[in-house]
Amino acid sequence: MPDKKRKITITARETIKMINGKDCLLFCVELGNDYFAPRAIPYEVILEEQHAFFVVPSDDYTALYAYFPLRIPMQGKLYYGYADGETLQSLPYNFEKSKPELLDRKRLQTQVVEVWERKDVMRG
Repeated sequence: MPDKKRKITITARETIKMINGKDCLLFCVELGNDYFAPRAIPYEVILEEQHAFFVVPSDDYTALYAYFPLRIPMQGKLYYGYADGETLQSLPYNFEKSKPELLDRKRLQTQVVEVWERKDVMRG
């Protein structure tokens, strides 16, 4: 369970991840400053009603990295928990205020697929 005394941090940045053999440009939403207990059930992170493509914990389980398409709600409620439907906590977020870190498209060394919707990474 989350430690209610700690204030979980939420940050966002663009990042490149390999999906289906392609370099894909995604938003990475990081939840930090807590211990995210490992279980056999995968983690789930939702921004408003948009589910992350996948969620990866840090090696020491003090952060979760949730990967979303580039078009995300810029403010609202973030829910996190496990994929079996157990929600551990909901938190307000506002990326309009915190300004996600964006990559400079002109400086990218590789051809990337800008992922705006789930179908963009599902193409063969």
